[in-house]
Amino acid sequence: MWAFYSILLKKRDPEVHPVVIVRGTFFYGVLTAIPALIVYPDALRIRGNIDAGVIANIAFLGVIASAVCYFIWNKAVDCIGVVKTSSYIYLIPLIGMLSSAAVLGEKIGLILSAGAALILLGVYLSEKGFRLPWK
Repeated sequence: MWAFYSILLKKRDPEVHPVVIVRGTFFYGVLTAIPALIVYPDALRIRGNIDAGVIANIAFLGVIASAVCYFIWNKAVDCIGVVKTSSYIYLIPLIGMLSSAAVLGEKIGLILSAGAALILLGVYLSEKGFRLPWK
């Protein structure tokens, strides 16, 4: 679905601001979730106590982790194109690994380092290309 979304971004009118695209994306996301809420009404039932921390986490996920990130993605597609932008999506696990090390104090071991190297190699090769030495 993400590839489909990115292709649709490529075909849109360049005069439409990315904020308008994000607003439409969220509107249709809510609109398509309504039938599921009708079928499963218990999905919205609140279980347990809701404190300020829970509300702050939900707000962060809705505003920062969703809306702002969609806006940045749309802006990047405007600036460098859908193909280049799509190749950079593979950096997300690397950023997650580095963030967990910085924020949570998780250790970066050999396997994580090897994975990071492979991610960087893959993104580099997708940017620069690869030529066999004998061709």
